[in-house]
Amino acid sequence: MITLYKPNETDFTHNGIGALDKNIYNATVEEELNGLFLFSFRYPLFAPRGLEIEGMSIIKVPTPDGEQLFRVAAPKVSMGEITAQCYHIFYDLTENLIEDIFAETTNGNGAMNRMSAGCQYKHPFQFYSDVPKIASARIVRKNPVEALLDFSQDNSFVNRWGGELKRDNFDVKMLQNRGMDRGIVIRHKKDLLGYEGNVDWKSPITRIMPQGFDGLFLPEKYVDSPLINKYPYPKIKVVEFKHIKAAIGENADDEDAVPLEEAYRLLRQAAKDMFTIQKVDQPKATYNVTFQELSQTEEYKDYKHLQSVYMADTVTVEHQEDGIDIKAKVIAYKYDPIKKEYLDITIGNFKESFTDVSGRVDLVQEELSNMPGSILDAAKANATSLINSGFGGHVRVYPDRIFIMDTKDEKSAKKVWQWNLNGLGYSSTGVNGPYGTAITSDGRIVADFITAGTLSGNLVQGGEITGATLRTSDSVNYVNISKQFIRLYESSKTRVFVGYYKNSRNEIQPTLILGGDSDSTGANGAIMVYQFSDTSVKSGGIGITKGL
Repeated sequence: MITLYKPNETDFTHNGIGALDKNIYNATVEEELNGLFLFSFRYPLFAPRGLEIEGMSIIKVPTPDGEQLFRVAAPKVSMGEITAQCYHIFYDLTENLIEDIFAETTNGNGAMNRMSAGCQYKHPFQFYSDVPKIASARIVRKNPVEALLDFSQDNSFVNRWGGELKRDNFDVKMLQNRGMDRGIVIRHKKDLLGYEGNVDWKSPITRIMPQGFDGLFLPEKYVDSPLINKYPYPKIKVVEFKHIKAAIGENADDEDAVPLEEAYRLLRQAAKDMFTIQKVDQPKATYNVTFQELSQTEEYKDYKHLQSVYMADTVTVEHQEDGIDIKAKVIAYKYDPIKKEYLDITIGNFKESFTDVSGRVDLVQEELSNMPGSILDAAKANATSLINSGFGGHVRVYPDRIFIMDTKDEKSAKKVWQWNLNGLGYSSTGVNGPYGTAITSDGRIVADFITAGTLSGNLVQGGEITGATLRTSDSVNYVNISKQFIRLYESSKTRVFVGYYKNSRNEIQPTLILGGDSDSTGANGAIMVYQFSDTSVKSGGIGITKGL
């Protein structure tokens, strides 16, 4: 169902202003991998709810990945008809601003957390990433969409950490692999109605000479692809990685420079990533399937199973004449939200381009309400709302498992809960999974977000743990991290203080206070260790405050 909501609506579990299905036409959802996500339609102005479709209205629309929210941008009215283009609710973030942050030596999730927290005003979006790569990036005066997706900027998320964007309403996820290989195989055929394939055999790169900052090269010069012997001769390219800087020469004291051997390691890994992640050693290929035209051919039976793929899924294309199979990803689609089927699909190599939003998405010019005082209370309220409004599902009981689905037919179901002897799980892509939210019989919980009042355990592992205070079991002694300061407390008094200040020349002055109860002056008898940087030659000292 395609449902219309008011521009300032925050609860999308009800039917809003009403459904548009009966009168809407030319409704199309379009998405590009790491690109635009749009919904366009036409609607009779004087049909029910036609006059209530206005700029900034929100519309909930079926997509291959479930129902998604889109915001109407600049609807046009002509001859009694509304023509509207809508942007995914994700693009509300284009109106926010990241003033100045430095995501330093962290994984993808750490960088996403810094971007989210660094926005100028609070927003309802949850940022998440499972990309394990460790990198750094400084982002200055960029909106979050640019910071994530702009390939023209060296410090954008996609350039520093990589990943494939999945927008799920207010969840923004940069994933190592958004899709999966479901074993779909098609054959490349020439002159087939509704099918077009283009392969650039001159595009592969099989030998890379990586170049770091200030002309840094590897001692061995080159990094070779595992596929280098698949071609008549090596295909060589010099690739510059400006963000990899060695602490040598004039760059020896730069904050973003690393030891020489570490810089070499990073250059080698960056080149290998171009083969394993970007797959530059495979020919660039693009295949487009238009289902309406293809359905008129005898060969349609060989391609109709593409209706079961999702964005970023891997498809194998057999080139029998050339004796090679090319693995390519779904990188774009057009989808009919009424019939709930693809109109066409584009499969190919990842296209490194940033598509800006032409005509900025208008935001409601109201102040955002304050975020809930308790994250746990907000999570409970969200869960209560979802569960209490979860009507219309279909339950199917088998001797060894239970399905709760959004349709009666298991083949067409998208939203699926499955409960069996091995656990309980939820899939948004059908009964075969993947099950991204699950509790399994071996004691594991799989989830992107976990909200809890008290979380107990013997070991917590993570690439980055966000928080401010770590308490001991007696709750009297605790450690607090705030900005660039670490404080060890007894009750409410600072007993140990570690941190740094910056002088008028923006130079760092490390400071350590032991035995005090204040980090500004220190109590009588507190030991202080400090450094002076106001002279050309750095100096420091150790002393006892107000002591003898």
